[in-house]
Formats: sequence, structure tokens, C-alpha cells
Amino acid sequence: MTLGLFGLAVALGVPLCAGLAFTRSLAVFEREDLSGRLGQSLLTGNLLLALFLIAWGWSPLSYHVPAARIVPGLLALACLVVSLRPKERGTRPPRGKEWALEVWFFRGVLVLVAVGLADRILISSLELVSVSDEAHIWASKAKAIFCSDGFGEAFRQTTELPTIVSHRDYPPLNSMIQLWSFVVAGEITHVENRLGVQVFLFAYLFLVASALRRRLRPGVAALFLACLGTLGFVWFSAQRAYSDLLVGLGVFVLWDMLARVEEERDTRWLVPAGLVAAFLLWSKNEGLLVLLATAVALGVRGTLLGPRSPVRFGRRGWAALAGPALVSFGYLTWFNRRFDFRSDLLQGYMRDVHVAKLDVVPGFFELVARNGADHLPVVLSAFLEHMAQKPEQTRLLLLAFVIVGVLVAGGRNPRARTLALALFLVLAGYVAVYLGTYRELVRHLDTSAHRLLFQVLPASGLWLAQFVAQALPWARAQERELRASEPSFATDSSSGRGPLVDSTASGVSPPPPLGS
Repeated sequence: MTLGLFGLAVALGVPLCAGLAFTRSLAVFEREDLSGRLGQSLLTGNLLLALFLIAWGWSPLSYHVPAARIVPGLLALACLVVSLRPKERGTRPPRGKEWALEVWFFRGVLVLVAVGLADRILISSLELVSVSDEAHIWASKAKAIFCSDGFGEAFRQTTELPTIVSHRDYPPLNSMIQLWSFVVAGEITHVENRLGVQVFLFAYLFLVASALRRRLRPGVAALFLACLGTLGFVWFSAQRAYSDLLVGLGVFVLWDMLARVEEERDTRWLVPAGLVAAFLLWSKNEGLLVLLATAVALGVRGTLLGPRSPVRFGRRGWAALAGPALVSFGYLTWFNRRFDFRSDLLQGYMRDVHVAKLDVVPGFFELVARNGADHLPVVLSAFLEHMAQKPEQTRLLLLAFVIVGVLVAGGRNPRARTLALALFLVLAGYVAVYLGTYRELVRHLDTSAHRLLFQVLPASGLWLAQFVAQALPWARAQERELRASEPSFATDSSSGRGPLVDSTASGVSPPPPLGS
């Protein structure tokens, strides 16, 4: 172990302090929702730290000086102290009667899953980061940045070497988090760099607990939490620093916050939702597909419902939601073009990471047209096999998702249809990737299909939980209804000049869950 206890405290404490400061300043989580605030703080803090390290890498400053770890630590502490002044959001409306045994059951499940994940993390410390995607994609890019001391010419020359970085165009969030362990240690680490990515397991667990608890009574929420917290790929992610966990977390949280905007009639949720949208883009290329699918689903709903659509955020609301993602997309596109980091899937070339060689292959769309009809049955069969037989998935959850999806599709509930449409579009996009792959199809499916399915599986569980809360009143979180009317999101939806925060949102209890 290169990092001592103090080094570990700095490596983990700096992003947590930064995230707590930002989350507290937003004041969107209730005081009682400790798990939600902690989860959002871990997510936000690590994103802010990664952005800081990127800015540092573009400056003349070095990653190898003490200031590189001292400055972000001082800034995080200063922001946390300043954020103590704003008050957190008030208490949620009183709940109906809940059995104490149910509440303790939910807390017990949360603790047990957290302890299990921590145990997997400790076991992973026995193995170096040296194989698979965590080493060849994410850790290798972090090492290239650290050894090049930024994003100058040395970085370009390092990444051009054929055996250094695989998939150079992938977004750098995972790599920047691993880079932070190098900065704190003052040298490259081979175990602790995995820890910063593993922390997202607890962000995932806490945010899942928050989302479920606010919609379901504690006993039912505990069952969903056990299901979503013990997914095979969640436990696998406790031992490997893959970015699929980041995508799955981002999809879950984005759709949860968009649902909260509508459920609580409070557009303050659009600010953290916009940050999560940017988080998706920084995590992996699939994040862009998720955002496009979400935008299309919201657009279809708004078009079909017209003036009756409650999705009227106003210009400021849409700016808060889409602004961070647009800026992130612009930077990532510019960065890849600057260093000529191209996607082998879209650009029509295959780079052999073992030899300095570029094999030109047909482009993505040409391959879809040429091989799509032959590939489609194989792809659909593989997806169904993973859903029904593979141990990496939770079979009952996926089966319930399919059944309920059919039921809701035939109903007249536009809110439930919106999320179902977004899920369908994401899955359709994943299928299209395999239709246009230049790799050997069966091997490509065997090595990646289970990871892509995991990315949408937690959000599928959230959607299912919302439908259960609607269909089974006894399973719903019993909050006393204080709402007298349903205010609109913006005072002037045509111009978007209404306040970003609905003036009637404070002191108003949430309406029934999404899908009601």
C-alpha cells in the first residue's frame, strides 16, 4: 500500500467535502434524507475533483508538486465551511403510520449491503490493477496523464505509442479519479487508484435507497434495495474499476431527479439533474446515447400532450438541465479532435493496441446496412439469454420489468410511458451498436452485452418501483397530503422567464409517484 491512513483520508475526504458543500448549497434533499445527501455528495464531489484536475493539467503547474494535493483540499474545506450558512431543505411532510420493525428492516438491509460491498472492496486490494479494461483503458490513461504531467506534447506522444492506452477517445472521468490517487501518493499506485472509482458503489447504494424510500413503504423499499444492491455487476464492480457502474448510476439518478421535478412540482431538482447529465457524458460514451434517448422521450411527450404537458421548465430550467451537458460535450469533442482520438466504431478504423497499425474497415452505418439483417437475430437472442439465464443479471427484476412494460404500454399514462420510451430507445441504441460492429459478433456480445444491460437495469428497477407504488396503495410511502393544487413549473412557459424555483414548492407535499 503506497498511501497511508492520512493519504487515504485526503484521497477520499477531498471529493466528499467538495460534494457536501455543493449538495448543501442546493438545499434540495430533506434533512431526514441522509442517504440521498451522502450519495449525491459522493457523485458530485468526484466530478468536481476530476474537472479541477483537468484544469490543473492544462495549466503550467505540475501534478508532482505538493500544491497539487494541498490546493484542492483547501478549496474543498473552504467551500464546505461557506456552505454551512445556507439552511438545508425543511423536513418532509409527516408520513403515515409506519411500523418500527419495517423501518429497522430497511436500515438493516442498507447496512448489510454496504458491509458486503466494503468486504468485496477489501478483497480487491489483494490484486493489482494490471488486467482487463480497468488497466488497459482507464488506469493506462491516468498513468499517461501523470507521467506526461498534463496535456501537453508529452501526453500526445505517450498516447500515440501502440501499447499504452486502449480506446483513447473514451471520456476521462474514471481516469481522472485514478489520477487523484497518483497525485496524493506522489507516484503511480497499483491498488489504491481503484478505490476512488469503487466509492461510486456507495453513491449508488445511498441514492437507490433515497429514491426507493421516498416512494415505497420501508418494508417494500427494503426488498427493492436488496434486489438492486446485490446485482451481479454491482458486486463485480466492487472488485474492478470499470465505468459501467458510473453509467448505471448516472442513468438511475438522472431519471430519478427528473421524476422528482414532476412529483414535487419543484424545478430546483433540475440543477443537480443537469450536473448528473454532465456526469454521464464524462463517464463513458454510452452516456451520450442515454441523454439523447431521454431528450427524445421528453420531446415526444411534450409534443403529444401539448399545452397539457407538465414538462414545462421554462428557459432557465432547460438551461440548468442541458447547459452542463452541452459544455461537457463541446469540451470532450474538442479534446478528442485536438489529440486525434477517434472512435473506432464510428470512424471506420481499428487500432491494434499491440502493434503500430491501423486497419481501415467499413464505417459504422455501412456495416449496419451490410450486416444488420444477419446480426439482428443473433443480437436479440444474446440479449434474451443474458436477461433470462446469465447470473450477472437479476432475472425476476427483468421479468417483472418486461411484464409491467407491456401493461403500461397499453395504458393511458403518459408519465409511465415516458420512462418506458427512454429505456426502449437506449436498448435500441445498444442493439444498433452490435449491428454495426466490425468485431467478431459473438465474442463482442459475450464480452460486453451483460455490461450494457446492467447500465439500464437499476433505472428499470426504479421505474418498476414507481409503478408498484401506483398500482398497490399499501406499498406506497404514506405521506399526508397537504397539496391543494398542482402549480405549473414556470410562471411564463412561453417565454421561460418564470422563476427557476416554483414559489409554491416549499411547504408542499409531493404528489403521488411517477405513473400515478
